[in-house]
Amino acid sequence: MIHALPKTAEALLVAGLVAAVGCVGEAAAQAVPVAIETQEPAAVSLDEARSPWQLELMPYLWIPAQSGTVAINGMPADIDLEIGETFETITDNFNFAVALHAELARDRLTFFADAMYLSLESNDIPTESGEVDVRQDQGIFELGAAYTLVSADDVPPGPGVTLQPLGGVRIRTLSLDIDSSTRDSFSGTQTWADGFIGARAHLTLNDHVAFRLRGDIGAGGSDFTWSELAGIDVRLAQRIVLQAGYRALDTDYSDGHGAERFEYDVLLHGPYAALQITF
Repeated sequence: MIHALPKTAEALLVAGLVAAVGCVGEAAAQAVPVAIETQEPAAVSLDEARSPWQLELMPYLWIPAQSGTVAINGMPADIDLEIGETFETITDNFNFAVALHAELARDRLTFFADAMYLSLESNDIPTESGEVDVRQDQGIFELGAAYTLVSADDVPPGPGVTLQPLGGVRIRTLSLDIDSSTRDSFSGTQTWADGFIGARAHLTLNDHVAFRLRGDIGAGGSDFTWSELAGIDVRLAQRIVLQAGYRALDTDYSDGHGAERFEYDVLLHGPYAALQITF
């Protein structure tokens, strides 16, 4: 049984649960009409210029503030970390991380996938009964689809709105290992899946600037979960877009009872940045 840990170890445990990755990717960048020259220049419509399939890859970073409660083996710990504290915990204990979003679109249908993984590790953390080694691994994986009801491509050049309802499944996995030479060690893993539904909108102001919004709600393994996002897109080149904004993700999950209870009831919220590359 692992009893109360000092603040350094507690910060590592709770911050590692979902610390530095996240940020669900958004709708594909707007295709740009092109002209094809044969013997005489001829304008080509958007539908003719667009390839049958369009692929997007988007690496990203999200460092959120965290608030809520985590309980491991019935031992609760309150979370209240500012963005700077989350960042410091990650940089001090970083082991490995990846955050990549991908979308494959054709006509009005878009499939998306997201893989987010973070590993934190710290050795020789002092406790009341000796030093412990702590490793925390967590992943958030998402699969889903969106359908374009309204497209900015349907109107003449200028400001336009793209609106897409969406749905999918979000899989969460958390793994914690605590090794001690002076008392019992601990190792445990929790994995659950939530279905979600929502919508996203993309407001194109001109060829260089656009705004995006997304929201979804879900349940399944969790009692309830919701997510919101608001951001701005700046086109750096025809196929490269820089994204920045603010995102929130709330999850209320619990499993087991008494001394075996696991609880994760945490709100994450903070700025994000992403680089969208279209192929």
